Amino acid sequence: MLDTFRLEPGFRRYEVADPGEGELISISLWESREAAERGVAAAREWVAANLAGRIELESNRLADVAFTAS
Repeated sequence: MLDTFRLEPGFRRYEVADPGEGELISISLWESREAAERGVAAAREWVAANLAGRIELESNRLADVAFTAS
């Protein structure tokens, strides 16, 4: 999915966390809400085309970053 996101205007960063129990959480950072909405659509299409039957995209949430640190 990372290569797909890199082609989308406004893409900044992508991370995947594994909380266990067969779940994955992905977090992507975009320049704008509009770019994030395009990213959601791209993710949905990518999962359907590449991981159908192996994983299910359960939900998407868009939010403003409240805090970040390195």
